[in-house]
Amino acid sequence: MEEILYLVGKDFLPHAEKNLKEIGAYLDKNLERHYILERESGETAIVYHFRISFSIDEVLELLTKRYFNFIVVDNRRYNHPIDFEDSLAASLLKRLQFQSDPDRMYPASRIMVILDIGTHTAEDAFKLGAYRVGTFLIHPLYANKFYMEVDRLTRARKQKGKVALCLA
Repeated sequence: MEEILYLVGKDFLPHAEKNLKEIGAYLDKNLERHYILERESGETAIVYHFRISFSIDEVLELLTKRYFNFIVVDNRRYNHPIDFEDSLAASLLKRLQFQSDPDRMYPASRIMVILDIGTHTAEDAFKLGAYRVGTFLIHPLYANKFYMEVDRLTRARKQKGKVALCLA
């Protein structure tokens, strides 16, 4: 089972839930804010477990308690323009990068960020590159594209070697 931590602003939870439902995920009736996605891949089945979180403090605490294969940060602003440095993604990346305890650090290469499309998208993508995040997606987010990136990050983590990202 692939454990994925999904950080989203509380106001934008309906958008995140819609994206998860579009790729076939369903709400786990036993746990609050947990979604399950089951996919067949050849002869093997892959199960993705998404844990939704609203705060960076909660994310940091969850990372100390259990293992997550990667983190999805929904950085979409939905017509509420803010500077990238004040966004969820920037705040999380700064706090992860400057952890005093090396055991509490989390590799940025295992973080996916969802960006809004707009005048600052290229600038935000450039700033994410400085943090060396694993990948980013640009809204509008098509269900198949979201699933393909989740799957790619999962497979890249399991395979040896490097994955290149071209912005051209």
